[in-house]
Amino acid sequence: MADLATLLTEDLKNAMRAKDPVALNTLRAVKSAIKNAAIDKGGANAELEEGEIVNIIRKQIKQRRESVEQFTKAGRSELAEKEEAEITILERYLPSPLSPEEIDQL
Repeated sequence: MADLATLLTEDLKNAMRAKDPVALNTLRAVKSAIKNAAIDKGGANAELEEGEIVNIIRKQIKQRRESVEQFTKAGRSELAEKEEAEITILERYLPSPLSPEEIDQL
C-alpha cells in the first residue's frame, strides 16, 4: 500500500480535477481530521503513522454510519444516501479485511 497520506492527497487532487463534490468534501474532511490529530500529537509539523491514519478513517466512517441511521429515522433519505456515498469513498483507504480462511490460519 502506498503511503496513505500521500494517496489521500493525490485522490483529493483528482477529485478537484474531476469536479466531484462528494469525494472532494469527504477527502478534505479526512485530511483535516488527520492534520488536527497530528497537531494534537506533536505540533504543527508532526506526522501520524499509517495505523493512526487508518483509525481516523475508521472514526470518520463510524460517524457517517451514525448519521445515516439518524437521517433514515428522520426520513431524510437524500442525506442518508450522501453519507453512504462518503462511506464508500472512505472504505477504499482501509486495509482489506481478512477472509474467514485467513482468520482460521492465524
